[in-house]
Amino acid sequence: MRGAWCIAVVSVTLWAAFAAADRCQYSCSKQERSNYECGWWGWKRCSRYRSVPSTCYRDCTHGQWSAFSLWEATSTCSHTCGGGEITQQRTRQCNNPAPSNGGRPCEGETSETRTSTCNTHPCPIAGGWSAWTEWTPIDECPALCGGGKADLTRSRTCTNPSPQYGGADCVGQATQTTIMGDCNVDSCADVCAPGNPTVVHHETKEHLYYECDEAGDVAYLEECPDFSTFSPIAETCTPLPCNIMDGLYQTFPGDCRKYFMCLAGTRTIDLVCPSGKVFNGDTRICDDPATTQICGM
Repeated sequence: MRGAWCIAVVSVTLWAAFAAADRCQYSCSKQERSNYECGWWGWKRCSRYRSVPSTCYRDCTHGQWSAFSLWEATSTCSHTCGGGEITQQRTRQCNNPAPSNGGRPCEGETSETRTSTCNTHPCPIAGGWSAWTEWTPIDECPALCGGGKADLTRSRTCTNPSPQYGGADCVGQATQTTIMGDCNVDSCADVCAPGNPTVVHHETKEHLYYECDEAGDVAYLEECPDFSTFSPIAETCTPLPCNIMDGLYQTFPGDCRKYFMCLAGTRTIDLVCPSGKVFNGDTRICDDPATTQICGM
């Protein structure tokens, strides 16, 4: 195989050299002789010469192209990102071999041009703010309708669009607050309409309710007394129930130091153990947490 490869290379080289070598004609001049009579009485024959145009032949070499060079940019990319176009060019020379002694020049162009894509990476996208949300009370608005005063807040997000591919983040505040702004300014015409109850229960908090003023213009937020919740049926605050079978003093949910008094099935008063003590639901007294298993202590 190695020998065959060498023979092929030599053959191609010899063929290229043979193809480039030739006999080329060119214009030249030759001496032409003519005879005439000369001497006394023409007794002698003489010759004379003159130059005449002619065609001559000589060894010559026809030009052949070299290999093309690598592609090189001849312009800058039309865009810095997101995809653009750039012009590239490659060249070759008629020197493999060069024409000599009247040999033919290479046929074709000395250069080629093409357009390629460039800078196809995504362009940076700067972040943009969304619209502001509605103003909402930071704490509970003191009115259901008719207008109240409360500290308000609103917010926006950097998602219109979100920053991408190294784009800048949004500039500015994501939240705003205002002190004692108006809240729940809608009319109370439906809530406090004649014939409707003048009190309305709170949707999420059992100890709160709204009460319409005498004119029916505003429904103000009200709070039930301690140990009571608002009853939509009774339209008033009712005492919190408790099971008298659990004793006079009962465990306070969520706080080991507290307990409450249950009288006639009604929760009447909350109490707190002295510092360092917790309420023992078994003995119904404030006890030392170090000697009892109470609230996981």
